[in-house]
Amino acid sequence: MDDEAYYETVLDQLDEDDLEAVASAAATLHSAAARLEEYEAENGATDVAEQYGDIARRQERIERLAVEKTE
Repeated sequence: MDDEAYYETVLDQLDEDDLEAVASAAATLHSAAARLEEYEAENGATDVAEQYGDIARRQERIERLAVEKTE
């Protein structure tokens, strides 16, 4: 099972209030990880920046899926 299918399976078990909370938390984590990615890249820590980029993209997918399920 790929990541997105897993996220969908978990999100399918939540009610609308929980989905909205997940979307909000994922948006916050996505934003923070993206800022950390940029900061680390500017300071030459490319390996760390790449890890934060992966986190940011994962949180963005979770946010998108949670929002789609509340619409």
